[in-house]
Amino acid sequence: MSDHISRKIINFHQELRFWCKAMCRLSIALYDPDNDTLSTFVSSNNEENPLTHYQALLSDVPSLKTISDTRVPRVIDDLHSLEKSPSIHTRTLLNAGVRSSYTVPIFGSNDQLSGFLFFDAAEPDYFTEELIHHLDVYAQLVIALVEAEIAPTKVLSAAVYTAKRFTSWRDEETGEHLARVAHYSRLIANTLATSHDIDDEFIEFLYQFVPLHDIGKITIPDYILLRKGPLNAKQRKVMDTHVTN
Repeated sequence: MSDHISRKIINFHQELRFWCKAMCRLSIALYDPDNDTLSTFVSSNNEENPLTHYQALLSDVPSLKTISDTRVPRVIDDLHSLEKSPSIHTRTLLNAGVRSSYTVPIFGSNDQLSGFLFFDAAEPDYFTEELIHHLDVYAQLVIALVEAEIAPTKVLSAAVYTAKRFTSWRDEETGEHLARVAHYSRLIANTLATSHDIDDEFIEFLYQFVPLHDIGKITIPDYILLRKGPLNAKQRKVMDTHVTN
């Protein structure tokens, strides 16, 4: 388990449970607008986390899309009303004993959707207006925490995006390669997650940072980077510097 956001979310959950005994889960999913993907990120559970290494298109989850569009949090009083839902995450939470939920959209400093914060309880009809009034204070604290923790990543991601665009402009294949490696790295990490105890927080940061692996190609001259045939020894020596630049 990570000592960063995950540990802080666990601490928040433990504090909440002093006066919300039935609060069985506190979790966050992040949203990637580039591919409309929601990914599990961090979670605190009374028992083993029932939903990890999970992704879904926001467009395939109408209820969350509505929350995003309206910016209005959602309460589900009894998840059993959704037991016939084809949604994998709904069925997984039901099987784990979650009976009611409160979902809050997360919007970043750029006023764009960043993800969702989920409060789950083991009792139906748990999220009363009075409880929600108190939870909203915690929700804002958790959202501020998440935004503060991932802000450096977003800055770096913006730089990576700019570099990818610049690299794609010079060499389309290199730009596409960066995107492919990022997606393949996430796929491999998700596949190995259980056997190698890899959590969602690590996988998310891996996905964000992997495109940096070829960032040094920006400094490689066009006559070498765009060369169609094989490189000679001198050109290969210059190309090899991209891993240290």
